[in-house]
Amino acid sequence: MASFLMRSVDAELLEHPAIQENEDWSTLAEKAHQALFVLYQSIGAESLRDGGKET
Repeated sequence: MASFLMRSVDAELLEHPAIQENEDWSTLAEKAHQALFVLYQSIGAESLRDGGKET
């Protein structure tokens, strides 16, 4: 789910012209994307520690 949301933020927010033109919005969208990336990586690392079991 984190991966899906990360791709959605990228496609729907980071690439949106209105967001690209507004520095504050762009910064917020970038922070959201980065937070989702960190979440995705954390979930993956936990999954590897648990041998691939659902967390």
